[in-house]
Amino acid sequence: MNTKKIIAVLSQLQEGYIEEMTKEGDTVNIKIECKHLAGLIHESYSNFYVVLKGCKDLYFSPWEDEENIVSVLKDIQLFKPDILNVEKADYQYVKIYSNCEHVYTGGNIMILAHDILVFDEELNPIELDQLLDLSDKYWFSSDKAEG
Repeated sequence: MNTKKIIAVLSQLQEGYIEEMTKEGDTVNIKIECKHLAGLIHESYSNFYVVLKGCKDLYFSPWEDEENIVSVLKDIQLFKPDILNVEKADYQYVKIYSNCEHVYTGGNIMILAHDILVFDEELNPIELDQLLDLSDKYWFSSDKAEG
């Protein structure tokens, strides 16, 4: 399990929204709207595509009803969860704290996967170092500091 890499990648996509989720075998594809970073690659870009390889488990646990586990990806994407914070949880799970726009006020997305890949809108691979550079450019830019 490459839990540290998964956390590092998803942490850089903070403030992004999960738009779409699909599963094929043990691979989960996620479209994340993250205009503030994607726009640094190309001004017309709004999204990143994340691929979770070897995904053994992925579910949503709403804060209002932690016993209600939602594991249907189409249902999770309907909540339009964002990425507030990402951290390591028990048993090599990754926990994403999320506010939601629909149904629930928020909850945690729990992921157990082997690896993560990231692509831009043209499906060009983005390495972790590139994502870190984009994040630094955004969060430490003079425009962000003034705004």
